[in-house]
Amino acid sequence: MNSSVTGCKRIHSIEVEQLQDSEEVQHSFLLIKGRLEPKCSAAKQLKATLELRDESLEQLTQLSSAGEFKLLFDLHKGERERQEEPAVTSRACLLQLRSCSGSRLIRFTYKPRSSPYRVQPLYIVCQDEKEEEQEQEQEKEKNARSDHSARCSLIDLNLRLVQCIYAHKLHAAGFANRTFTLNGPCRLFRSQLTTEETLAKTEDELWQHFAGEILSCAQWGQQLHLKFVAFVACTRYDGAAVAASGDLSYANIRRHLRGHAALGGGGLALFGSAHFYSWPRAFAEIGDCVRSAERVDVARLPDESNYRRTYGGVYASTLGAVCHELGHCFDLGHTLNGVMGQGFDYLNRRTHYVFVLTASGDTKRLACDDAEAEAEAEADSH
Repeated sequence: MNSSVTGCKRIHSIEVEQLQDSEEVQHSFLLIKGRLEPKCSAAKQLKATLELRDESLEQLTQLSSAGEFKLLFDLHKGERERQEEPAVTSRACLLQLRSCSGSRLIRFTYKPRSSPYRVQPLYIVCQDEKEEEQEQEQEKEKNARSDHSARCSLIDLNLRLVQCIYAHKLHAAGFANRTFTLNGPCRLFRSQLTTEETLAKTEDELWQHFAGEILSCAQWGQQLHLKFVAFVACTRYDGAAVAASGDLSYANIRRHLRGHAALGGGGLALFGSAHFYSWPRAFAEIGDCVRSAERVDVARLPDESNYRRTYGGVYASTLGAVCHELGHCFDLGHTLNGVMGQGFDYLNRRTHYVFVLTASGDTKRLACDDAEAEAEAEADSH
């Protein structure tokens, strides 16, 4: 297939809104947003080639009806999973975009951000979980440890996307293309609370208790330059009670969530884990999760999608909540819109026309064209 259009005599250019030539990128997920100018009715595709280290990634992506496109690249591609933050070394990258007669070449540098001020992800498990595991068979114990590792990997992946969102939004607001620094991969944190005690506490009580435990522990308590984003492992949802009540409101669903939080401030942003069912577990799954229209069965799973009742809506709302609450840890106040306003529930609207270049070389379209996006937004408002 070819990105050029036979017979088109117009001179086109490709405009990119944020990434500029010779720019330094400090986060591993790179979001590219742009358009073909002037709009070409015959041009349906854009060819993107990224020269990354010793390999070349080449993809064809669809243009929206307005000639717009977005791309998401993983600049960490080829690195070992679950490694510590990479050494701070610069890597020269080359991005070439082509569509119809338009061409754009952007040289940039990928250099992971280095800062003493960092965010450490934690996965909080209760102190009695170890005792329960010891009573199980050896194979089940291995499965439990594997589950913890999978959850930590999921958290790491999605926090990298949150990094990207922060960089994108700061740049759009006129600031430098910068974001927060992750201290390393997600770590297991064993609380002194039992599962029963955890499930009995309110959101505020959980935040107060876990913040105190983190500050008093030997591993993390003396690291004054760290802030923490933590997820409670034992979150429980009583979907049968919600279904039996016939009340499917957000307030009633929240009443039947225990061990749950979505609260940030000071040095801790704390969340439950009940909505991980909607989160991607690998880079190649991000597109499917963003666009997923699968309906949420509230008798089994908690819905937190601002009444959209879809997996994609739950993912957008809950990842948006992470962006929002983490912003409070950075001393950001509320705004009229964006991730610090009401709009964080609709984080997926910021990803219309995104095409993910996956590790396998496939291109996944995440959303629809202008008219379809407007129709979806209208439907979301009802």
